[in-house]
Amino acid sequence: MFAVLLLAGLTGQTAGASGQCDGLLNRADLPAGAKVVTRQDNMQFNGLDFCMLVYQTQLSPSEVYAHYEQLWDQRPGDLHPDAGEDGDKRLMLIRDRNSRSVQATAHADGSTVELGVIWSPDANSSPSDTEQARIQGFDVKTDIQDEDGRLVNLKANMPVTEAARALIDHFTATGWALERHTPATEQPGRIEMRRHGALLDIRLVSNPPTTTAAITFLEAPGRR
Repeated sequence: MFAVLLLAGLTGQTAGASGQCDGLLNRADLPAGAKVVTRQDNMQFNGLDFCMLVYQTQLSPSEVYAHYEQLWDQRPGDLHPDAGEDGDKRLMLIRDRNSRSVQATAHADGSTVELGVIWSPDANSSPSDTEQARIQGFDVKTDIQDEDGRLVNLKANMPVTEAARALIDHFTATGWALERHTPATEQPGRIEMRRHGALLDIRLVSNPPTTTAAITFLEAPGRR
């Protein structure tokens, strides 16, 4: 989902992000022998600060993902494997104040890797926003909102099938209509709902005994 949203929401540049990018895109975390191709700082994603690093490595895509799974599994946050709309694999690490995404593409000498980071300034999240996202049985981990939409990350101490049903019931009761429900036993499970042209996209990842839900609200185009 992170990469899908990136394509839709990357809109411009903002000043003052280089220092954040230095810390978040730590070159010491790259695989040994990696060669940096490009780095883009000072960008925005739906009003949020964003930076990206592209590098090449002799590792295969599966080895790249194994590298980040081992690296990120040792850090705070929720680790999400994610298959994009094109079927390509991505890996995400969602934390309270920033989210990271990595995607590796094979080439003759190894892989080209895109590593991206989005983080939310304090001004983009408020207690009132968090209160509006309360759903029984779920804890709010992140709630980010701007004029283009809203991204909410929730965590529940329940099986993924139970979490999916609870979310569908909650949003159906508030006027959302179910359009698509990929079985939650798949990773990630996916739910799509609509209301008056607005889209609600939910990705569910099971990590027993808990379930993480990444929920994206996008307003209808004419209402932005």
